[in-house]
Amino acid sequence: MMIEGCKKLSDGTVVCFPVETKVESKKEKVYLERPGQAQRPPREKREKMELVSLHIPTAQLKALDGLVTRGAYPNRSEAIRDAIRQLLERYRDMLVPNEAQPQ
Repeated sequence: MMIEGCKKLSDGTVVCFPVETKVESKKEKVYLERPGQAQRPPREKREKMELVSLHIPTAQLKALDGLVTRGAYPNRSEAIRDAIRQLLERYRDMLVPNEAQPQ
């Protein structure tokens, strides 16, 4: 089923994007897919995560929130995880073989 998700930006413009919903299992879990974005598996099948707290300059955080608002990422955490994946990929030749590497 296709629906359209829209968000109103602080400058008053409205940004819309198509969203496909899928219903899985008897629990009727609904996962949203954005074009060009891989569907995430249910939480119980994903890798264990740890909470990390960090300080980030206000300007960078506002820019990051702008990407989320415009639909580039579903949330801040996913945007930061993607940035870390790209960083690890860039320096993969410097990683020790036993260190966690992006998949």
